Amino acid sequence: MSVFGSGLSLRNAVGSVVCDYHGAGGQLSHRATSYCPCFTPGTLIKTDFGEVPVEELTVGTRVLTRDNGYRAIVWTGHRLLEQDVLSAHPSLYPIRISKGALGPNLPERDTRVSPQHRMLLNNDQIRAWFDADEVLVAAHLLTCFKGVARETVQNVTYIHFMFDQHEIVLADGAWSESYQPSDMRLGAIDEQHRIELLSIFPELADDAGLVFPAARASIDAAQFSKAVLPSE
Repeated sequence: MSVFGSGLSLRNAVGSVVCDYHGAGGQLSHRATSYCPCFTPGTLIKTDFGEVPVEELTVGTRVLTRDNGYRAIVWTGHRLLEQDVLSAHPSLYPIRISKGALGPNLPERDTRVSPQHRMLLNNDQIRAWFDADEVLVAAHLLTCFKGVARETVQNVTYIHFMFDQHEIVLADGAWSESYQPSDMRLGAIDEQHRIELLSIFPELADDAGLVFPAARASIDAAQFSKAVLPSE
């Protein structure tokens, strides 16, 4: 049973709620930093042969997806952010989601993701706010809630993996997203990863957003603030 109850619980019961870094990372160059949706080492991903640490996944590993059963990974990548980058861009520190913060045993253990990594939410509170059964919300927006916080670390490795379409995967017992390519222009993603991805998916050079649509509706900062902040 969740230590935080059956649904999301705001840190502040009364008055304005401040969610840390609503706009974090969106304007930062991947060449200097990494604002992609990513997992961190030690995150356990559900595969067809059990839970596997994300850093051990390889191309061809079959991962459980919410919509399409087990699907084979087609690409993996990682990025180490050292203290100098994190100090210059504190919005890139990982987000720690405590066991049960998103609902009963969601996640099943403490998990850490990049700020822009989107979690799948589908409780009654979310349905009331957004009139949708399931939505994707970036982790940095969830710092309003009990059990979700930004962590200061000396360094962090962000790991991402990708299928032939955007998928929802089971990580540390909670559903969240696989990597979704977006802006493939030079400077929006580091050159090595850009070349690798374009060699696999040359069509991404035209419009990655159309080629790789999100698996669920994604809630942006403005929508989230409107729902969470009390009406004046």
